[in-house]
Amino acid sequence: MQKMKMIAILFASLFVLSSLTGCTQSTPTPTPPAEPAPYDGSQFPEWFENEATWRTVLSAAFKEGEEYAPTDEEIARIMRMASLTPTSGGMTDYMWVIVRDVDQQRDVVGEKNAHSGTVMAMLFADRLFSPEESIHNHEQQIDRGYVTSGMAGGYLNIAAVSQGFGTHWYLTTEYTKPGWEETRSQSAEETYLGGKDYRYTFGNPTYRNRDYPRDENDAAEAYGNLKFVMAVIIGTVDETAETSVTKNNYPENWVMAK
Repeated sequence: MQKMKMIAILFASLFVLSSLTGCTQSTPTPTPPAEPAPYDGSQFPEWFENEATWRTVLSAAFKEGEEYAPTDEEIARIMRMASLTPTSGGMTDYMWVIVRDVDQQRDVVGEKNAHSGTVMAMLFADRLFSPEESIHNHEQQIDRGYVTSGMAGGYLNIAAVSQGFGTHWYLTTEYTKPGWEETRSQSAEETYLGGKDYRYTFGNPTYRNRDYPRDENDAAEAYGNLKFVMAVIIGTVDETAETSVTKNNYPENWVMAK
């Protein structure tokens, strides 16, 4: 009898042990989270062409409402990328002025071209005034001034697109149309730079040993040295609009030199 009892206890122990072992074996081993794939920058051109709204958006095709306008954080990311423009001589001699106020945006680009869903970036560039017009006798190099402006605008456009926004550029604005002086008492520079104490810092302060007055931060005065070049409206594209994106061919006008 005692022997049978011991056998029963042994079988019972083996049953419990096998049950525990079975439970342990039936519990799936958690799969570790997959490592994120490293960013492949070579794929950016394909994404930019096939998925992004990279064409200039028609002026009336932005969604209206503050929730569709770029946030301060998004603007900061856009402007950081725009600041990486490889400027002529590394001077970085330009300044962007970001305008949220709707009335001020309309003052520059027109009544129908801005609303609560847009933000405006105004570009002011150096080297475009003659030394006599510049308050600090800055050297005039019109070609370099406009090339730098175009490069900075291109970087801004790509940065805005990368954040999910569209853009519309205004080279001709309410301040550059013929006869603008007849309806306005001030220039764009006087209105948006004058009396603001804005300053811009040279990326290459030793370039050509220019002896321009600068403060302890190597910054020069914006008003009196920078000239208004263009305005860019940034906002969320209304993809339901039939004319939301300009319909152009964008041919590849380039050749390999012979």
